[in-house]
Amino acid sequence: MAFAIESYHVDHSGKTLTAVLVSLWLGRFLASLGVRRAPSPRRPALWMVCSDAVRLLAQFLLLLWLLAGGAQEGIAFAVSSFVYGCATAFFNPARFSLLAQLFHDSEREKINSTLSVIGDVLFVCGPLLGTALMMRLGFHGVLLIDSLSFLIGILVLSPLLRFRAEKNTSPGEASDSEESDTHPNASAATLPLWVCTGLVTWGACALAIGFLGVAGPTLVMNRFDESWWGWVAAGGAIGSLLGSMSAFSRRTRRIPWRFKQATACVLLSAQVAALAYSPSAALIVLAAILGSAATTFSGIAWDVLGQSFPDQDQVHLFATRDQLVNTAGIPLGMLLFGVLTGHSLLVTGVIALVVVAMAALCLNGRLFRRQPLPADAGA
Repeated sequence: MAFAIESYHVDHSGKTLTAVLVSLWLGRFLASLGVRRAPSPRRPALWMVCSDAVRLLAQFLLLLWLLAGGAQEGIAFAVSSFVYGCATAFFNPARFSLLAQLFHDSEREKINSTLSVIGDVLFVCGPLLGTALMMRLGFHGVLLIDSLSFLIGILVLSPLLRFRAEKNTSPGEASDSEESDTHPNASAATLPLWVCTGLVTWGACALAIGFLGVAGPTLVMNRFDESWWGWVAAGGAIGSLLGSMSAFSRRTRRIPWRFKQATACVLLSAQVAALAYSPSAALIVLAAILGSAATTFSGIAWDVLGQSFPDQDQVHLFATRDQLVNTAGIPLGMLLFGVLTGHSLLVTGVIALVVVAMAALCLNGRLFRRQPLPADAGA
């Protein structure tokens, strides 16, 4: 939010803000390709600390540049965002691997749900807090606070630096994966078929989520008014929070993941379709609540499944592929609406059909026969 406001102050045309967003995405996308080829981290906390250190430097050096009166502020913003995006691509898979090692099966659902709730709260409060800090302290103050937050994160992670992940593949699981320590740059770990199927469905969901991010405010405000978009955005945030809290229930844990994902695809498809075809704004708000809740609920279960592999190479491969799918799918959905704005009704309908088709894929039991846990993926 602070970057958006300051970018507008630097350039009212929006070119600086566009450069910042593109640089952030490009850095994360390119780094995701590199992380995907890297071996799994044996010390995931070290990856996280290094990532935080790089992001701290990106923000703090930008602050020093601005305080020194450096020229070309727009270019400085773009470079800082690019470095920030690159570092973020290393942080998320490392955190995924660390959680898989620190917590047992019964605990992973709780910790992932807790982190999701925290993320939902920050998603709601973040823009308001960022705007308030920007107005009170200015952009320099926000950069300093951001840098200090990464320093605090490094201090919190420091006790975990000695933690070293261990490989733990049993003979009975050798058929599902092949791995080697002899070549540090090429992991031979493989993932079962259901993971590839799941990633296809998440690719469609990421496309829809990116599309909703741009098409949502545009279509709602065009068809109704600005106040209704506020209600739709609030509905999405509330739905995501409800989905996170639902994952705490023991009863919901017994539902196989593929049924959770099928439900998420149907409701997310309805959320997309409602933007263009619903006669009532209230129905769009309801669709946003249900779609966000189901998507978050399924996403938590998906993360738990990925963290349940006994082999850390598989956990790392799962995390990096999942990150790449989302990093590519969400911006592509945004781009689709931007390029095909004149055909918004048609594009909305096509995306809704693609996402709902993924539900049928989830219900195909033959694609989910091989699974890391007896009842999690669901046959």
